Amino acid sequence: MQITSFSLFSSVIWSSVLILVIYLFRKFRPFKDKFSLWVPILLYLFCAARLLLPGEFPFSIVLPDRHIYASVYRFLKTEHTLGGHLRFSFLHLLFLVWLLTAGILLLRLLIRCRRAMAAIRSRGQNCGRKEYKIFRAAAKTAGKLPKISLRFFPDLPTPMGAGIFRRYILLPQREYSEKELYYILLHESTHFLNRDILIKLMISVFCCIFWWNPAVYLLKADLEQTLEMKCDAAVSRHLDHVEKVVYLRTILNCMKWSSSKKASFYDAVCLFDHKKAGGVKERFAAVIKDTPALSPRWANLLLVISFCLLLGASYLFIPQPAYDPPVLQNTPHTTYIDADDIYVLQKADGTYWLCTPASTPRKLSDEDLSICLERGFQIKKESQ
Repeated sequence: MQITSFSLFSSVIWSSVLILVIYLFRKFRPFKDKFSLWVPILLYLFCAARLLLPGEFPFSIVLPDRHIYASVYRFLKTEHTLGGHLRFSFLHLLFLVWLLTAGILLLRLLIRCRRAMAAIRSRGQNCGRKEYKIFRAAAKTAGKLPKISLRFFPDLPTPMGAGIFRRYILLPQREYSEKELYYILLHESTHFLNRDILIKLMISVFCCIFWWNPAVYLLKADLEQTLEMKCDAAVSRHLDHVEKVVYLRTILNCMKWSSSKKASFYDAVCLFDHKKAGGVKERFAAVIKDTPALSPRWANLLLVISFCLLLGASYLFIPQPAYDPPVLQNTPHTTYIDADDIYVLQKADGTYWLCTPASTPRKLSDEDLSICLERGFQIKKESQ
């Protein structure tokens, strides 16, 4: 497998198309009702992997384009000279801007995460026995959890979980009923159990690298909504109708608390995010209704396998620019050379020469030799 500018371009096209297809399917009611929520999460991660792993294979089929792609690529590849010495193309400049911006965004993400964790340690206040007693009850319902610390944090818009190695559940400083606190801690504990914070951080890094692709922001937004719905489904799986109403009322209370607060921690998972209030209706509808009869496990597995085959098939086709050969005038001084008449001559001293019927042999550098070998030129030894 080799990576070229064409395979990078192909990777962007196919992964963006697949992201859009998954997004549209997830908005399709029968798909939402019949397939498990882990399916779109897994498919989105496959799309991210497709964008991170560009490449073309010997069996890849070239899709030539002589119009739009060819014109754009010719413009980007045209070399320019600056100051008589520096030669560059717009393609080089775009690649440099990509790397510099990605580096700045990754550094910004790292700084924001470190500042958030430092603020938790310095400004957070340990919760009391009441909170930890209710947390232990919620942990029994959620399942086996890693070590998690509970902290009150000033000016926090809504309860949230934060941290990859040192994990915290942060609570706004206010009075909670036991039911509210139980469902808040159960929700955040479920996020930690599902490793949702790690997934969100991975997608944020992914968006920093491919900041110029609009499809990755669609992936990020919809994946976060899917993670919240998956967490809601896990929490409400064993709740009766009355308990579901109490759980949803807790989310409504979080909406009220967060209305007058500022932004929350970066890449935390929270019971309600005031920046994504539009997705609450979908979450409420999924919780309050009776659990639909999902498709059997083999149907979910079949969908994932089909998508994997589609993902693999995306490596079969590589769009590339194509150009029509120049029309040569038939003059007495024009010599037409067949590709079979060109070969590389290996001399006894170990040097290589390009031989054509129309000119004297030309000595090849190592770089020229590799190009000739890639193009399949025949190599003959001097004795031949």
